[in-house]
Amino acid sequence: MSRTPTRVLFVAAAVVVTGIAPTDGWAQTTFTACRVPGVGAIYMIGQPGLPGSCLDPGHVEFSWTEGGAPAEGSVTESTIADDAVTSSKLADGAVLSAHIAEGAVGSSALGLEVVEFTNSAARTSSVFQATATCPAGKRPLAGGYLWWLFQPENTTDAVVTENRPAGDSWSVTVRDPSPYGLLSLRAYAVCIAG
Repeated sequence: MSRTPTRVLFVAAAVVVTGIAPTDGWAQTTFTACRVPGVGAIYMIGQPGLPGSCLDPGHVEFSWTEGGAPAEGSVTESTIADDAVTSSKLADGAVLSAHIAEGAVGSSALGLEVVEFTNSAARTSSVFQATATCPAGKRPLAGGYLWWLFQPENTTDAVVTENRPAGDSWSVTVRDPSPYGLLSLRAYAVCIAG
């Protein structure tokens, strides 16, 4: 009867010992898992009884090392060369707003620039057109327009018939049959690198 409590104490001691965190000199363990984009689910792979690879080609495999240091060959900021990750290397929908830190992408990172063009030429017809062209290497992300009347008290029957991107420009066309209506039309283009 006295031997049974001794065995119970020994088993309890073994459990406590195996629960001690590794110390310096102990082998670190690398874990591998897959992330399901758009869902937020993560599942382990590469362990006994688990799949050896991601269950779907769209799932993203990643790994980490217990104890803090990244596993050899892991992708970290220091292992990625400048400009190595381009849009052609990212799957559609791979980068979501949840993956981007607040303030990480600003207008300077996108190369945003607003350009404008004002058409104040003498009217020869009821059609006004203004086109704001982006600098070389940039394309319009958005655009818009602003117009002025011949006299502030005048009214106009002006109608915007075109307000859209056109290649490397933003084009605006307005039809104004009023003889003393529209005097000037300005087009704006919000340009982005690429």
